Amino acid sequence: MAYKEPFLHQPFHELGFSREFCVVNEQLGFFTLNDLLQHTPEYLRNLPAFSRDMLLEYVNFMENKGVGDYLDGL
Repeated sequence: MAYKEPFLHQPFHELGFSREFCVVNEQLGFFTLNDLLQHTPEYLRNLPAFSRDMLLEYVNFMENKGVGDYLDGL
Protein backbone atom coordinates (compact mmCIF):
# COMPACT_ATOMS: atom_id res chain seq x y z
CA MET A 1 0.00 0.00 0.00
CA ALA A 2 1.26 3.48 -0.82
CA TYR A 3 1.06 5.96 2.05
CA LYS A 4 0.96 9.66 1.24
CA GLU A 5 1.72 11.20 4.64
CA PRO A 6 5.20 12.74 4.40
CA PHE A 7 6.22 11.77 7.95
CA LEU A 8 5.85 8.09 7.05
CA HIS A 9 8.80 8.50 4.68
CA GLN A 10 11.11 10.43 7.04
CA PRO A 11 13.97 8.71 8.89
CA PHE A 12 13.11 7.64 12.44
CA HIS A 13 15.63 9.99 14.04
CA GLU A 14 13.88 12.98 12.46
CA LEU A 15 10.60 11.96 14.09
CA GLY A 16 11.88 11.81 17.65
CA PHE A 17 12.02 8.06 18.17
CA SER A 18 14.31 6.75 20.90
CA ARG A 19 17.91 5.96 20.08
CA GLU A 20 17.28 2.25 20.70
CA PHE A 21 14.35 2.30 18.28
CA CYS A 22 16.43 3.98 15.58
CA VAL A 23 19.50 1.78 15.99
CA VAL A 24 17.68 -1.55 16.17
CA ASN A 25 15.43 -0.77 13.22
CA GLU A 26 18.36 0.31 11.08
CA GLN A 27 20.13 -2.95 11.96
CA LEU A 28 16.98 -4.81 10.87
CA GLY A 29 16.88 -2.85 7.59
CA PHE A 30 14.01 -0.48 8.44
CA PHE A 31 14.63 3.24 8.02
CA THR A 32 11.14 4.78 7.89
CA LEU A 33 7.66 4.08 9.16
CA ASN A 34 6.74 3.15 5.61
CA ASP A 35 9.28 0.32 5.86
CA LEU A 36 7.65 -0.95 9.05
CA LEU A 37 4.17 -0.70 7.57
CA GLN A 38 5.07 -3.40 5.07
CA HIS A 39 4.84 -5.89 7.97
CA THR A 40 2.31 -6.69 10.67
CA PRO A 41 3.01 -5.65 14.26
CA GLU A 42 3.04 -9.37 15.13
CA TYR A 43 5.76 -10.04 12.56
CA LEU A 44 7.85 -7.14 13.85
CA ARG A 45 7.49 -8.25 17.47
CA ASN A 46 8.90 -11.66 16.57
CA LEU A 47 12.05 -10.20 15.03
CA PRO A 48 15.25 -10.47 17.06
CA ALA A 49 15.82 -7.33 19.13
CA PHE A 50 12.39 -5.81 18.32
CA SER A 51 11.23 -5.52 21.91
CA ARG A 52 7.78 -5.03 23.35
CA ASP A 53 8.81 -1.48 24.30
CA MET A 54 9.76 -0.76 20.70
CA LEU A 55 6.43 -2.09 19.48
CA LEU A 56 4.61 0.14 21.96
CA GLU A 57 6.68 3.15 20.88
CA TYR A 58 5.74 2.45 17.24
CA VAL A 59 2.03 1.86 17.90
CA ASN A 60 1.73 4.88 20.21
CA PHE A 61 3.42 7.12 17.66
CA MET A 62 1.09 5.95 14.90
CA GLU A 63 -1.98 6.43 17.06
CA ASN A 64 -0.86 9.91 18.16
CA LYS A 65 -0.43 10.88 14.51
CA GLY A 66 -3.95 9.66 13.72
CA VAL A 67 -2.89 6.76 11.51
CA GLY A 68 -3.15 3.90 13.97
CA ASP A 69 -5.72 2.30 11.66
CA TYR A 70 -2.90 1.67 9.16
CA LEU A 71 -1.70 -1.03 11.54
CA ASP A 72 -5.09 -2.79 11.42
CA GLY A 73 -5.24 -3.27 7.67
CA LEU A 74 -2.15 -5.44 7.39
